[in-house]
Amino acid sequence: METRLALIRADKPPSQFTESLLEFIPRVTPRWEAPLHLLAYITLLECAVHGNLRIVVAAPPQHGKTESTIHAFAWWMKKHPELRYAYATYNQDRSYRVGRRARELAERADVRLSAATMGLWVTPEDGQVLWTSVGGGMTGEPIDGVMVIDDPLKDRKEAESPTIRQNHKDWYHGTVDSRVHPGASVIVMATRWHSDDLSGYLVREQGFTYVNLQAIAGEVRPELDNRQPGEALWPQKRPLDFLVAKRAANLWNFASLYQGEPRPRGGALFKDPTYYTELPERGFRVVYGLDLSYTEKTHADYSVLVELWVIPPIPKRDGTGGNEPKDYLIYVVDVQRKQVEAPAFTLTLKASYTTRRAKMYWYASGTEKGSAQFIKQKGVPVVVVDPGGRDKFTRSQQSAELWNLGRILVPADSEANPWVDVFVDEITNFTGVRDPEDDQVDALVSGVDAAVKYTDDLGILGSGGRYS
Repeated sequence: METRLALIRADKPPSQFTESLLEFIPRVTPRWEAPLHLLAYITLLECAVHGNLRIVVAAPPQHGKTESTIHAFAWWMKKHPELRYAYATYNQDRSYRVGRRARELAERADVRLSAATMGLWVTPEDGQVLWTSVGGGMTGEPIDGVMVIDDPLKDRKEAESPTIRQNHKDWYHGTVDSRVHPGASVIVMATRWHSDDLSGYLVREQGFTYVNLQAIAGEVRPELDNRQPGEALWPQKRPLDFLVAKRAANLWNFASLYQGEPRPRGGALFKDPTYYTELPERGFRVVYGLDLSYTEKTHADYSVLVELWVIPPIPKRDGTGGNEPKDYLIYVVDVQRKQVEAPAFTLTLKASYTTRRAKMYWYASGTEKGSAQFIKQKGVPVVVVDPGGRDKFTRSQQSAELWNLGRILVPADSEANPWVDVFVDEITNFTGVRDPEDDQVDALVSGVDAAVKYTDDLGILGSGGRYS
């Protein structure tokens, strides 16, 4: 890349504005230090105008990539106000928010604008910046400066959708590529979610150069990334122990989001379990996770009820904090598992509810809601939660992270709890790809997600092992 960057610099026309982007960022925003940890990305931004770059940059979340990007827009407008630029991200609302932030920076940098709306800036020199979204229109808006695509995917749900991924590719070819003039640059800066996301496609099929700024340096690093293997990208703000904990919690997620190396499904998500020998006597709430079967046959799915005792986090004295999922402690107290249809399992549900009265959460949709209604009529408070299009693999990510952090515990005494071995075996072998059994995973995930999301709606506070 170094020879390439030298040629780009040599071809650039002179400008009266000579301040580098690394100098510009802390001057315009004093609370920000020069982002030396993103030097490879900053150098690309500095060389993008007239550089004809086709670059995909991967960087981990919360490492300052978007902040650096919007500073670059103000810097470009200061240096080359006659050119036309565009910014696109996963939806229009976020694009507007980023644009408002960039407008503040531009005002502090004394960038002159003759007109400015939420979606379009115009300079007296007839330059402009378009603030749009991935999939949004760009009709009549040519790009002769730089096109930046910043995080085209919002989350894993979008990343796992083949339709959304294909829409992104179609948008790039039908909208972006046709608007970019010769000499202009296209830069994709994104946290990676999937091997076939827009970043992966552009590198694999369109010849884009891949610059991967890994949270923890590997053996192969891009130019200007002078770390040794094993060093953190931004140790001042995201130290190595923080990253190691993230990796331990969910290796699959860490490889994608933090290391820029998305892995296909098929590997186990849940590591070895964490065991408990005693249950809490007080300070916990009860929640049930539920998954129901439809057919009763030799190889049928199981109906499963998982009972969880949840100790919510305690907020700090100033009232802040204590709401992160990793701050919860969740005990798996009992698992009822029977190879029966939903109506027959109702007796089991009623017995558990009579013993400990708490709501039962079930990820269900379509015809499954009919079974839930039947159970409700029998006096069991089943709460149907719409999965929102997320499949089992995607829904399991939060539970896997808590399990791997040791925040979900199972009984150490398998003789007193004969369900434990089968439960742990299914959980730790779950891959999300044609698993022969996953009903206990579904029930666990339903309960854990409810425990974290519906804190004020969880059963009865336990005290001394008794319930009132």
